[in-house]
Amino acid sequence: MKLMVRKPYAWFTIFSLGTLFMVFCAIVLVFFWSFWPYTVITFPNANYETTAASYAQGQTGYYTVKYCKYSDPPVVKTKEFVDDIIYALDVAPPTVLPTGCHTTEIPFSIPVSLPPGRYRIQVDAKYRVNPVRVIESIRETNQFQVTAGAGVQ
Repeated sequence: MKLMVRKPYAWFTIFSLGTLFMVFCAIVLVFFWSFWPYTVITFPNANYETTAASYAQGQTGYYTVKYCKYSDPPVVKTKEFVDDIIYALDVAPPTVLPTGCHTTEIPFSIPVSLPPGRYRIQVDAKYRVNPVRVIESIRETNQFQVTAGAGVQ
């Protein structure tokens, strides 16, 4: 007579192999998210161009952006006035740039407290393309002159 041996732990083997497969898939996903060459936005020009060469304190100006945007992930933008010292501005709601290739003018305000001098604006955009990766794009405008505004001493 042949003795039948039952495997009481067959479910444990299936569970273990299933768990190992899911861990392997998670590791592959994290590597994919980390190293895939995402292209969110490209700029044909090296710098943004301001619409004027000189602005007064308290005035609103514009800079022209030529771009091709391929996807629409969440973005956090910061703007700074740069000369020898960086004058940081508050984080403003980002300008919504539609996908596709476009040219648009973005407004900026010259603070009344900004000292007269030559400046450029540095725009730092951080795009969260997935849960583990952020793509950063740092662009600058051409230099422009800030002069004392009317009624500003």
